[in-house]
Amino acid sequence: MILMIKDNYKKDFTLFSKFEKNRKDLISNPNFRRIYEISYIIYNLLPYSKLDSELNNYSNLVKRDLVSAIDLINLQHFESSKRDLRSMMESVFRLIAYVIKGYIYLKRKERKIYGHSSQISSIRSALDTYKIGKLTILIDKLFKNNIIYNDIKPLLSYYTSFSNTVHTNSKEDIFHNDLSTLTTHENDEIDDFSDDVLSVLTHIIGIIYFANLIYFSEDSLTQQDFYYINSILREYICDNYLEKIQASYLHGLFINFE
Repeated sequence: MILMIKDNYKKDFTLFSKFEKNRKDLISNPNFRRIYEISYIIYNLLPYSKLDSELNNYSNLVKRDLVSAIDLINLQHFESSKRDLRSMMESVFRLIAYVIKGYIYLKRKERKIYGHSSQISSIRSALDTYKIGKLTILIDKLFKNNIIYNDIKPLLSYYTSFSNTVHTNSKEDIFHNDLSTLTTHENDEIDDFSDDVLSVLTHIIGIIYFANLIYFSEDSLTQQDFYYINSILREYICDNYLEKIQASYLHGLFINFE
């Protein structure tokens, strides 16, 4: 068995090299072009502050997984890209929870409330734990009646469905265990997967835009970019979505001052 591996690995490496040289990517696919466009929006919309390293850390985690997912999608590693997309969604949830925690703290300070806050404590606990269920339950509760629940609800659903690519306790047979079958997809498969990715990305835009409004107390987008992003979201979510977030972004937030 050892000799067989030793003798054959060079042949396999030659085949691998040939495969890489002739690999088919999605760079000319119009759906991938749109995925890249929306990813670029997210990358540049993520909040950043010189005085807030924790905020920057969450934004950088989103960027890291976003860049990796785009590259994997282009190479048609769809299953692997789901793992990065799932990780990115988790960082988005942590980012918005962190921003809300800061907002609650500032509002308590404005009201001269300096004592213990059970809500801030529960948010901090969810941010500090690796138990994602605790975080998703918190997110669901905080935004249940808020406009961005339109984004959070589908992302929670995608997060659950993408978890199948991470956990290894499935009893189903795995057939895609070589490079060719892992990266070869029919056109309808590419279209269906692209639709899922575009849905994930556009809903993330809504949450990131909301986070910027909360954190900076203003819209930092230029008018040109505002209408540009709105025109994209019209295709996937609804008309004038950013304006609707602007108009009611504080309405329905589950905030108390205990």
